[in-house]
Amino acid sequence: NLCRSSLSSALLQMANLQAYLTVRRSPAKFTGYILKPDGKSPLGGATVEIAGISTKTGRDGRFEITVPGKLAKEEGLVLSVQAEGYEASRDTVFPRSSEIGIALKRARQ
Repeated sequence: NLCRSSLSSALLQMANLQAYLTVRRSPAKFTGYILKPDGKSPLGGATVEIAGISTKTGRDGRFEITVPGKLAKEEGLVLSVQAEGYEASRDTVFPRSSEIGIALKRARQ
């Protein structure tokens, strides 16, 4: 029968198919705060960057950056912080890490 022949042909084609799956990583959300050298006072206006994505801290020193899944590396990403009058800071951060807190040092004059 023509119907059985078509069905057999379709099943044979399906058996020969190979499936390729694209693994998509979830975006990584990083939140935290930047403090002045005393470790208590928030530092507003600092620039925070992770994976080429940057933001400024609010008056409360807080920041939030979401890194797309394709850039979120499990082995860690470099977080850099810059603010006028303070030494730049570079730290390694990891997706799914807890809140990040960094106290900057005053720049040497």
